[in-house]
Amino acid sequence: MVSNLALAWFLDRARQLLSSPAAIHRLNVTSGCLLIAVGLVIPFV
Repeated sequence: MVSNLALAWFLDRARQLLSSPAAIHRLNVTSGCLLIAVGLVIPFV
């Protein structure tokens, strides 16, 4: 039960943080950069 409450709290907090278009844009840019970085690292591993 405690883990379900913690998950619900975390999801509520994430929803509040991503409620603005600027926050969603930052998330998309960050995710894109991380995907590019992973794509560049994979050939060398």
